[in-house]
Amino acid sequence: MNIVDAILLQCRINPASTAIIVPGGRIHIVTYSGLEQVLNSLTRVVLTLGFAPGDVVGIRVDDKVFHIGLMLALMRLGVIGTSCGNRPLPQEVSTKAIIADRALPSDNAGRTIRADPRWLSGDRRSLTDPRLKQTDDDDDCQLLLTRASSGPARVVALNHRMTIERNADLDFSHGARFPRCARLHCDMDLSAAAAFRYVTYVLMRGGTILLRGGSAAEIETSKTVYRIEHMVTSQQDFQQHVNFYKSERRYRCELDHVVVLGDPLSRELAALGREHMTRNVISCYGFVETGPVAAADSREIAGVSGATGYVLPGVAVEIVDLSDARLPLGAEGLMRVRSGTMVGGYFGNPEQTRRSFRDGFFYPGDRGYLTQKGLLVVSRRAQVADCG
Repeated sequence: MNIVDAILLQCRINPASTAIIVPGGRIHIVTYSGLEQVLNSLTRVVLTLGFAPGDVVGIRVDDKVFHIGLMLALMRLGVIGTSCGNRPLPQEVSTKAIIADRALPSDNAGRTIRADPRWLSGDRRSLTDPRLKQTDDDDDCQLLLTRASSGPARVVALNHRMTIERNADLDFSHGARFPRCARLHCDMDLSAAAAFRYVTYVLMRGGTILLRGGSAAEIETSKTVYRIEHMVTSQQDFQQHVNFYKSERRYRCELDHVVVLGDPLSRELAALGREHMTRNVISCYGFVETGPVAAADSREIAGVSGATGYVLPGVAVEIVDLSDARLPLGAEGLMRVRSGTMVGGYFGNPEQTRRSFRDGFFYPGDRGYLTQKGLLVVSRRAQVADCG
């Protein structure tokens, strides 16, 4: 199944529903009917650019709707997209081209294609073309860049099956409140590994996604008008949101809950978030390589420093010593992780793959321990966590 097929179904059965909101954006609101028209127009453009299934194409486009439309158009045609942001692509990624709306850092791209906003207003009718092939579940559909704490980013390839399965895991990995989420604020840049996951998750279900953009006032107005219920954000940005609501008393946070991704959520920050935003603050810890690993309501883990959450179903976490011997519960050591949606290695980087993937596990380099109840506690970080 091609992910885009599920989104196009929503376009046809919920045409008048709001799909995407970008406060302050050139395109502020897109309905599902409008999203289908944008996708048809951009698919026609991509068909003229000479890409073949399996080609890698980078995207550096600031306009959120344009960016999402291009990613979906590439996926629809079996082309592998990657959202680059402002980072240069690692040398192991040989791209056919980069589609960009601005000057580029040095890249190993085959060519640079200037993104033209007029592409959005081309022929928006439904199209049939033999190149709209039936996608194999194991065809790669996107490349994700890790947020390396030091050195160059590493590259993870996800296929359609893994992406859909990781999206399905969201129905239990973020707690009981998240599956009821119909209107989500995804407060991450689209170049973040996890961002496109939440975009596709919401659009595949016919929900509404509010993306980062505009002033604080515009964002708050959009949250109120469109009754945004939930937010997913990084720990750093969560701190900024807490500071905003602490200082701007004229705004009241109406969110039902917030999911905070990344490093272990500090007790102090979680308490401030519950005081100034919502009492339902969910901690979620994981990696681009594995997907989410552990999660919990912040109130449940407040008494344990470094607690990330309870290990999720379908995920195995083991604590081992330097010789890879398993350690007992409560003993601190190196962490290794295995999940049903774990990748087999890094794209185009066999040397790093050999170091980080062994015996069916991913070794992030973090140290920690497990409690009797399955609570994962991290005592030392080796890389930046990101639940891609």
